[in-house]
Amino acid sequence: MRAVILASGILISFSGLVLAAPDLDSGHRYLEVYLKISEAEHLEKKSDLASALKDFKECYGGLLAIHTDNPDWETALVEHRLEDCRAKVLDLQDKITTGLNSPHPNGDTLAKNRAAFPDPIKESVTTYPWKSNVIAGLFWIGKEGVTRSAWDDNWVKTNGGVDSPDDRNGYSTAGHASKLNPFYVALPFNDIAHPEMAQKWLPTRRHREPENGKPVSTCKDRWVWIKNADGQSCFAQWEDAGPFGDDDAGYVFGKGAPKANGKPALSVSPAVRDYLQLNGSDEKPALVSWRFVDDADVPPGAWLKYDEQALIYVEMNK
Repeated sequence: MRAVILASGILISFSGLVLAAPDLDSGHRYLEVYLKISEAEHLEKKSDLASALKDFKECYGGLLAIHTDNPDWETALVEHRLEDCRAKVLDLQDKITTGLNSPHPNGDTLAKNRAAFPDPIKESVTTYPWKSNVIAGLFWIGKEGVTRSAWDDNWVKTNGGVDSPDDRNGYSTAGHASKLNPFYVALPFNDIAHPEMAQKWLPTRRHREPENGKPVSTCKDRWVWIKNADGQSCFAQWEDAGPFGDDDAGYVFGKGAPKANGKPALSVSPAVRDYLQLNGSDEKPALVSWRFVDDADVPPGAWLKYDEQALIYVEMNK
């Protein structure tokens, strides 16, 4: 029996990693991989490279199994963890093979190490057009007492409370632990409310199968790349329809101008506001550019860090 202590101070016992267990939900399986990664990092710091290498390989296998069994689940997060684990495996293999102090690594040996360990699975990356000079408004989970979103009837409860824009702890609310990624946006389209428009505008590869006889949104959780007027970038997930209307497919997916006409055509969460320092006003609104981005194209950043923290918090408190 081995133990891992997380930053939160909670002691977690760990006796083995479930590499392929479809009967367990993806979140639970990811938690086990997360704990194993922490353990592998600890072993590496202790210079137990062989044990660390073994653990990182197991973590890679666990992540790959999650991705294979449920490719739509936290795709960007899983892919980046896959990349991290692969990089660790290759680095540790090199150190073990050549020796920590070897000034002349054997190139043929290193090449074989890499060939024996595949790249993480990635979806094909598509370039989407930028929407420029878009007025950005602020919204948040629980704004004005609204407890639901377009795709979640219990949005506030799902998040663990209101995502207050005035009482912050880093990029999360200070009032409670966030159960959802605090980097989120709203765009004026709802595929569940307008299925014919969705079928016309949304790529077929993104369509999701119904769950419990109910349709599942293809738009929800989709990643958006946002830039402020200075060109600073932020990435966030699409979590609600709005701010004005839910049928503006021509603007959201096409080349049309937003129907909002002089009003916000993209709503951003407090975390996105703070990250991009969007301090607009009615007289001088904040202008941004945005476009969709595939999961494989989402870079590491606070948006993935906080997404993982929320996921781990939920799994540890079930």
